[in-house]
Amino acid sequence: GDCHTLSEVITERTGKVVNYNTLRRMYGLAKPVKPSRGSLDILSEFIGFDSYLHFTSGSPRLHSTRTKEEVYLRFAQGQDAEAVALLREMPESTLRSDMVIQMGRELFVSGDTARALSFLELVEPLVAELPYSEIVHVGNSMGIARSTLTSVSGLINHHAYQRMVHSLFVDYPHLSGYYGAEVDALKPGQAHSPEFELFTTCLGMLRSFLLGMPVEGELPEAPHSLSFHPILQGRLFACHMMTGVHDTPQEAWNRCFGEGALSDLNLEFAHELFLYAAMSNDANLVHWCLQELPMSTKPAQKHEHSALHTQRLLKCMARAFRGDLSSARMHFEKFDLDETHILHRDILDMCRCVLGHRLFPKKQPWKRRYDDLTARLGFTRFDDAFFKTAYRKITTLQP
Repeated sequence: GDCHTLSEVITERTGKVVNYNTLRRMYGLAKPVKPSRGSLDILSEFIGFDSYLHFTSGSPRLHSTRTKEEVYLRFAQGQDAEAVALLREMPESTLRSDMVIQMGRELFVSGDTARALSFLELVEPLVAELPYSEIVHVGNSMGIARSTLTSVSGLINHHAYQRMVHSLFVDYPHLSGYYGAEVDALKPGQAHSPEFELFTTCLGMLRSFLLGMPVEGELPEAPHSLSFHPILQGRLFACHMMTGVHDTPQEAWNRCFGEGALSDLNLEFAHELFLYAAMSNDANLVHWCLQELPMSTKPAQKHEHSALHTQRLLKCMARAFRGDLSSARMHFEKFDLDETHILHRDILDMCRCVLGHRLFPKKQPWKRRYDDLTARLGFTRFDDAFFKTAYRKITTLQP
């Protein structure tokens, strides 16, 4: 019957013969037997592929393309739950994360806050299944899209946004503007965890410092601080220094972590602390950090936190602060920008500015070097408070 007719159609189209019993077995009308490779090649050719191997390699991509189109159709129709359910069917996690980013960005730009929050809540369990590097990619990418909208949205008071975007993307260049205002918009009791509440408190203190306002507030001390993430510990220690209630870095350290306590805080997690040290004109704090903070010994790895790179970089800048420019330049020339994690590139470029200013102050004045830095980092406003202040303070530090 139908299998015999289909066999004739296949022969007519491909010029090759497939026994109709093979088709009967394929449709469950006969006892199943493993088909031959030749039969599989003919059937693959019949539906548009060169061979069965071509079919097995190309079919998943075709399926992903069709699923992708269906996801966008459901999303355009406002059927977000159905769109997210279809995303789960996609075999490639990278493709899933890219689509989540695109849809999240579109909702941010549209200004539909309610739908954006609903979408984040729907997609959060799916994103949580991704590798951590892709989770960070999703959060940073949506945060970058959010940074193009200068109005304060109030999204920070919703847990899904806190976990998926705000805790992963810190918009330092706009901390004195929209981003700082959004940090201050966090309402009491609305943080999804004590750590996130402390995280926003520290950002608010840094904002006050940048704006020349008093840095005030109660901060956790030892032993509670020892359970925090190393990056949060670095921020906390910097805030203890900003309050100005400690005479020495060691006193602040003992208050923060306990006398004689060894924290997991390493130099690769101390970016914010290091920038504070530079901006406060406290060269002694920079040297204290280099001498006292624990040093990680793990090897530098591409696309991961590169402890060794950061350690060498800060030592290089310390040499520049002390005036040992030949040694600083020798160590700096060993760095390969492509081998450093993207999180370190702002510091690496700032180091380049420091050395350029110290080595060739007449040929490359600080304003020109800053313009070059902002262009490479994607910032166009020369009056950007954070980078302008940080650069000027760094280049005027006295060893």
